[in-house]
Formats: sequence, structure tokens, C-alpha cells
Amino acid sequence: MSSLATRLTKKLGSIGLGRILGAAFEALRNKILHLIYGFDPWHVTGNFHARPYKADVVKLIESVPHDRVVEIGVGLGDILGRVRAEKRLGLDRDPQVLKAARFCVEGPVSFAVADFASPDQIISALKHNDFSSVDVMILVNWIHMIDMDLIEQILSTVSKTIPLRYIVMDTIRPGTPGYRFTHTQDDLCHLGAIKTVIAADDVRDLVMIEVK
Repeated sequence: MSSLATRLTKKLGSIGLGRILGAAFEALRNKILHLIYGFDPWHVTGNFHARPYKADVVKLIESVPHDRVVEIGVGLGDILGRVRAEKRLGLDRDPQVLKAARFCVEGPVSFAVADFASPDQIISALKHNDFSSVDVMILVNWIHMIDMDLIEQILSTVSKTIPLRYIVMDTIRPGTPGYRFTHTQDDLCHLGAIKTVIAADDVRDLVMIEVK
């Protein structure tokens, strides 16, 4: 069997035919949006149906009180757009991907440009969108690029002004190539108490943290 056929067979077995068809449709839609707005091409193929762990993130969020949900690094809104919440806010440092996200997410949702590395931008966006507190903050699929000490410092700064109740993050399995940081559950304990852990795929675990 050719290497291409082997990869296709493995993909079919891991996510199923329905997801493959959904992923192909979303990839086509995202490709058109990419040509219009010029955002990072990763978003074209890294869509909801192509990344089953994103559905696990939604399940985690909906397992706790979640009237006010914020996703940092929201991209095209694959996760946030599927969360049922009274208030939803998607933050991203790329204004172009936020323009495209408005075509992908249904229902009431707000978007704002903010970089995780700048807690002042996060706080400003939260205040501007009338978030006096956050039930769940989503930090998934990019947080492995940032050192844990800096993550802790930024979230501490934000939570002093806008209280955070839960955080959803992913940790990468040690030894997995291509990731700057992996973070461990021991690292995440610095943020609060670990409530739930899901083995999402061969690479990552999803962790729900109840903030101190």
C-alpha cells in the first residue's frame, strides 16, 4: 500500500468518514476566506472536523458553569462557535482572522484584537465587552509556544482585575517533536486545582483547571 493510501486509511480510522467530509467542506470554505483575508494558512486545514480534540474542549467547557466564555487565540472560532453561552468573546492577535471568523460563527459573539503576551490588551478587551468576570477561559493549541512562568504571570495579572473561574489548556506529551514547551499537569497546578483531564489524541491532554 502506498504511503498516501496508508495515511488516508489511518486518518479514516481515527476520525471517521463523516468527519473527513466535514473537514473537506470546512477546508474549502476556509481556503476561500484565506484568499480574501490572508490569515495564517494553518487555519485552512486545522478546522473543527479535522481536529477531534476541539469537540472534547467543547464538552469540557459545558461540564461546568459557563455563562461567560472567552477564547484567546480564537482563530476562526471553531471551538467558541460551538459553545452555548450567554456571553462569548473571541480574542486573537491577528485582525484578519477575526474578520473571517465573523462568517464562521453563528449567534451572538464578540471578537477583539488582543495578544496574550499583553495582559493590558486582554483586560481592555474584557472590560470593553462588559466582562466583569470569566467563567471559562480557553487557551488551546498555541499555548505550548509560551513558557509556563510567563503564562502564570499573565493570567495572574488578568485575574486580579477580571476574576477567572476555570481555564482549559492542553498539555503536550513529553518527547513529542515540534513543540517548544510541553507543560505538565504539575506546571498547571500553579494556576489552580486540576478538575478534569481528557486524553484528547496521540499528542495532547486537555486539562480543566479551577483557578485559585
